[in-house]
Amino acid sequence: MLFETLNGMLRRDMLKTARLLLVFVAVALFNGCCGPDSRPHAGQSPPPVHLNLATFDSGFGGFFTAKGMSDQAPDLLKKYNVDISVTHYGDTKNSPYGNKPPAEIARLTGLGVEKALGDGAGVVVIACNTASTQHPAVIESIKQKYPGKEQYVLSVITPTINAIQERLDTRLLTNDEATLAIFATPATVKSMTYPVKLADIYQGKLENDALQEMRQNDWKDVSRQVSNFFSRSLIRLPNKKTIFIYQFAPGNWVSMIEEGAPDDVKQRIVQGDIRQFLERLSPEHALDIVGLFCTHYPVFKNIISKEVMASKYAASSTHFVEQGDFAAKYAYDAIFSQYMDQGRNIPITEEELKRLMEKAKPRIVISGDNVPQTNNLVRTIFPGLMDVIVVKESFSSTP
Repeated sequence: MLFETLNGMLRRDMLKTARLLLVFVAVALFNGCCGPDSRPHAGQSPPPVHLNLATFDSGFGGFFTAKGMSDQAPDLLKKYNVDISVTHYGDTKNSPYGNKPPAEIARLTGLGVEKALGDGAGVVVIACNTASTQHPAVIESIKQKYPGKEQYVLSVITPTINAIQERLDTRLLTNDEATLAIFATPATVKSMTYPVKLADIYQGKLENDALQEMRQNDWKDVSRQVSNFFSRSLIRLPNKKTIFIYQFAPGNWVSMIEEGAPDDVKQRIVQGDIRQFLERLSPEHALDIVGLFCTHYPVFKNIISKEVMASKYAASSTHFVEQGDFAAKYAYDAIFSQYMDQGRNIPITEEELKRLMEKAKPRIVISGDNVPQTNNLVRTIFPGLMDVIVVKESFSSTP
């Protein structure tokens, strides 16, 4: 009798232990494979870190930098365990900025950057030279509203200066002179940002001629006039070498791009403006570098390069510099310094890369009523980029 009792108790204890063991295994399997706190098995990558990248411009031009971010994404997606989204913010409601006073440019740029940060951007490139001339004022504003994020609000001018310096250094290694042409907006040219920064880098003496203004008809309203501006500067370097800088600000170009001027009108006006610029150059100067330092201007790159290269002021060694790709790289370098430990444990599959690249396709948020015109710009300039999303949203101050 005692034996039977003990035997029954033992069976009950064994059954209870078995049940507890099954519960333990089930919980462990749930937490290890399916639970909310699941951890990857050896050889598996953890969930990717999401990176939200943004560009800002007064209009469409900054999309070239956003497109550069998307184009450069595959190498980064293969190397790092991240996913990437790219958004371009264009303040088309208030475009163009080129003829606005500096304080107004700073205010509008601040609102656009705040909009991007409020939407969750981890880095914002001010991909607009005019807006970037007010970068210090924008940074002060961001410090107040988004403390700590100001270091990720970047100016397109910084990587542009770096790119120019690299090319000037190469030229000056074997020559006593270098000549730089800059096509920019009136606000950028009037600010003298590029000559001042280059003089500071080279510790040279900056000399500026008087700014020249040339009036001409507005492309869409001949009863109005706009101004082209031309300036000539030189920097005398301590080693007796000289950098000559010619700046030209066409009054019609941004408006023609943003408002969809007919192709024949754009061709005629851009050709005329380039010839007006060339006839003001010193006869002895050949252009070593031609910088398209408004992010809108690559739209006209073929016309510009054809006119310049057909003139006596160019040579086969003349460099044409755009900002989109190296501004995109500058942004990636800034943000990826935070994610050096996010290297992939296993190679990404082609299917996964394709999915992530679809997510990295840039979208566009504008403040104005020109969604159809913006869609047309994308289709015209980037015919291979299908189904880009363009939406209108307010660029009001974010709390």
